[in-house]
Amino acid sequence: MAKRICPFCKEKVKENATICKHCRSELPALPPKKWYQTWKGLLLVLFLLGIIAQAFEEQPPSQSSSAPPSSVINEKKMAKKNVININERKALQDSYFGNFSNTKIQKKSGKIKLEVWNPWVQNVQKNFPPQFQGALLSGPQKLTVEYDEIWIAENNENLTESEKKKYKGQLDILKLYWKEGKIQASTVEKFYLGNPLTEEKLSPPAHKITDIQDRSFILKKLQEN
Repeated sequence: MAKRICPFCKEKVKENATICKHCRSELPALPPKKWYQTWKGLLLVLFLLGIIAQAFEEQPPSQSSSAPPSSVINEKKMAKKNVININERKALQDSYFGNFSNTKIQKKSGKIKLEVWNPWVQNVQKNFPPQFQGALLSGPQKLTVEYDEIWIAENNENLTESEKKKYKGQLDILKLYWKEGKIQASTVEKFYLGNPLTEEKLSPPAHKITDIQDRSFILKKLQEN
């Protein structure tokens, strides 16, 4: 059965799962598959590629044709590599990093030091096996970013309307930090009533950063998907 990655603990779960069996987080709904992601679409693409390949094999070689200069090839490679940068805003509206289709956007500039909450780190290191530690602490624990725009969304896609009202203000908060139209970082903030390591109550309860990812990781994920 097809798998996907839980955006919170980075473990593999079933594609149609609504709750992660590893960290018990509620998973965002998957976007509908494009036609080319279905097996019928894949067969059609392979069939068309076979016809094109056969046509090229039957075509006699031209004496006047010559290979394009290396500079042209390099330009094409660079253009292909940078396609993802051009569409960053569109690609991140609904992706591995959350659904930001109807997000709250803060238009302000600044510089911020993002840091994973230390009690969360200590709790993972003490109470989780090594293979889970690597997944849960895969990103940088500290990251300083400049920004001129922040996207903010709550992870509430799998809740009913009554549950959204009940847990309003206590859901996971997802943030994307932008600078001049380019993504800089993403964070996940979970709501805590107390210290997960000592169980001491927080006064007041608050959202704490449990995951940070930098630009290179975000672009890599977009290219994979």
